[in-house]
Amino acid sequence: MRTRKRGTEALVMIACAFAAPARAQHIVGGGDPLMLLVGEARTEAVAMLDQLADAGAPAGIDDAVAAFLRRTADYGGAPLPMPRAMARELERARFSWRADDAAGLDKCAAIELSPEDYPDIYLSLPRCRSLLALSPAAAALAAQTLIHESAHRFGLSRADADEDLASRLGTAVVNVWKARRAAAPMAWADTAFAGEPSPRAFASHVWTGAGHGVAGANQVLIWGGCDGSLIPGTANCDHYPREGGRLEFLPGGTLGEPPSTRWLPLDAAGAPPGRKLHTAVFTGDATVAAAARKMIVFGGCSGPDTACSQSYAVAGAQIYDLAADRWAPLADGGAPSPRVAHTAVWTADDEMIVFGGLEGFQNPAPDRALGDGGILAFADDHPAGAWRPLPVTANAPAPRFGHAAVWTDRGMLVWGGCAQTSANPASRCARPLNDGAVFDPHAAAGQDPWTRLPPVPFLRGRVGMSAVWTGRYLLVWGGDDKGDILSDGARYDSVAGTWTPLSPNLPAAERKGRRDHTAAYEPLRGRMIVWGGTDGVNYPDRTWIYGIESNSWSEAGAADPAGRVGQVGAWIQDSLLVWGGFNGQNGFLGHGGLFNP
Repeated sequence: MRTRKRGTEALVMIACAFAAPARAQHIVGGGDPLMLLVGEARTEAVAMLDQLADAGAPAGIDDAVAAFLRRTADYGGAPLPMPRAMARELERARFSWRADDAAGLDKCAAIELSPEDYPDIYLSLPRCRSLLALSPAAAALAAQTLIHESAHRFGLSRADADEDLASRLGTAVVNVWKARRAAAPMAWADTAFAGEPSPRAFASHVWTGAGHGVAGANQVLIWGGCDGSLIPGTANCDHYPREGGRLEFLPGGTLGEPPSTRWLPLDAAGAPPGRKLHTAVFTGDATVAAAARKMIVFGGCSGPDTACSQSYAVAGAQIYDLAADRWAPLADGGAPSPRVAHTAVWTADDEMIVFGGLEGFQNPAPDRALGDGGILAFADDHPAGAWRPLPVTANAPAPRFGHAAVWTDRGMLVWGGCAQTSANPASRCARPLNDGAVFDPHAAAGQDPWTRLPPVPFLRGRVGMSAVWTGRYLLVWGGDDKGDILSDGARYDSVAGTWTPLSPNLPAAERKGRRDHTAAYEPLRGRMIVWGGTDGVNYPDRTWIYGIESNSWSEAGAADPAGRVGQVGAWIQDSLLVWGGFNGQNGFLGHGGLFNP
């Protein structure tokens, strides 16, 4: 592997924060964060170059960079404007991930565009865990690097002068994109209507990752949830649909406009029982073929809203094959007990980790918060998976439900939730928690795999909060503390091991706080987008943006969809998706929107 004098620095700061060996997991809710980030950066780099081809280079750009961008390139036998050719090159490129511990390298990562392997892009990720950390602008730096490397396919050599031009080119394209993005109006747009699932709340969803020419990529899979269709007009869940839908994001669109979408079917005939309060993960490009590009559903309950009890809890896990549009059961021997309000993450090791939850939900069995879980591992000799218990050790979190869990570079991070006892119905949380821990599945023998997070004395315990992982920071905001709706939050720095408060400077109208809202991370500009939820009475419909570097809030001045709880909410490509949910004015909702900031 060749080292670079310039051009790899951006990706170096990304790669060194993660453990090896790395595996390609282009997913939400788990998987290697580096790969998620680089996949996002590739999508945005393609959009940046296409927009530059449409609008042209602005005045004031570096003369040498402008001259390069004005060239015409032969691509696939046709002349294309240089930015368009570079975009097609990145779009077609297939990422190949590998660990590389070769001695003597002065870089932790490099992207290769090798003529003999055209059009592959190689990312080498050695064992440099925790040496450097992601910055809020890491995705933008990754996009610069991708643009830099694609330029070498179109006449720029590896000589110092051309390396310098390629670096300036990557920086210029990203800066032009940022300026135009900042000037473009923020807008909400509807998702597709034809073929969408029936109205519901508390459905699960997974994102299948951005990709060009990858079967099933660019889709959100929505499944399960509940509605009140058995008793018209009721606000309670009394029906649990088994079907769902796949919302596909189509190529195209212009700066400042959300992408267009269409609905595709998701198998209902072979689906498991409908449910709510379950979890779903997407396996991405798992190395075990039987597990690759699948959705795994675990737990939840399927019974009347007033008796979603142990009697109605759903045991075991089911897997949905995206390519075949077909469901199948997974191994159940050794699986965790049936539960609701638990968490599940997919790791970079072809494993799903389940933790916590509530057993005996409401009636007739006493409530019991859980502090155990399980690890479902896939291998060629057990393609249906094999369960093993999640270790419960001295540093493990106390039993809880309604908590947050994210997969990080160090393992599964758990925070918050409720310590429930038999004296408290699940509709209340008598003892909300403000602590957490990290589970490291690679801990050495004899070492406690759980490490407790430092305490957060200034942050009250809570449920119904949002918890967003950026690659370095955990951002916690809002939630419910025994009926008190909160408007504060904190940022945990996983490198420094410290907590700091989020800015409290929200407008007076927002100081009532929110719970059960949607929050998502916008990686290219290092921002958290907050939408929806309830303040305990109303269903706010305004959109708020938190800047990590500035530690400040701003309001998106745009018309929003109706506020709601129980909605699907996720950052998809360059837009925030919300769909479904419930509010007191409109009941169960069957539509959604895309917010492009």
